[in-house]
Amino acid sequence: MARRGRGGKKRSTAARRPVLADHQAVGKKRIPPLTRFPLAELTWHVEVLPDFLWIAYTLGRRSEWWAVRRALDVIDQFVPEDGDVVDGRLSAFDFVPPENRSSVRAALEVEAPGAFPSAFGHAIGLFPDCGAIWLYEDWLQRHTPDPTVGLRCFAASSRKSR
Repeated sequence: MARRGRGGKKRSTAARRPVLADHQAVGKKRIPPLTRFPLAELTWHVEVLPDFLWIAYTLGRRSEWWAVRRALDVIDQFVPEDGDVVDGRLSAFDFVPPENRSSVRAALEVEAPGAFPSAFGHAIGLFPDCGAIWLYEDWLQRHTPDPTVGLRCFAASSRKSR
């Protein structure tokens, strides 16, 4: 049997694709294709926000994106072309090859002074496994992170990001 489509033309019912063709049948239920991927629920303030603390801290002090961009532009010069993008997340700073890190710190002192202030060093210094700890390597040789200053820095950053 044929049905009439747009313009009155006859269409074969066999030529139509079922609406739920991509769905998997499980008993009487149809499972959508996207639910077959392993998805994990993230809690923003617990799992994602900490990775953005440098951006939040920098924007909270200056409220301008140029402060973040200037530092990232300097760092970007030292990341391989085919490498990952350093986008300001703390974990992304780990993409800078270890052999380039001292050069990055020197370039930041000249081209983006104040991008990584001492107060943030106290905060990062509390987490030695952080991907951005190398940015404070020279600072940590001369200073001991103060938990009071570091936690105050984190609290101020997270308050401003809400």
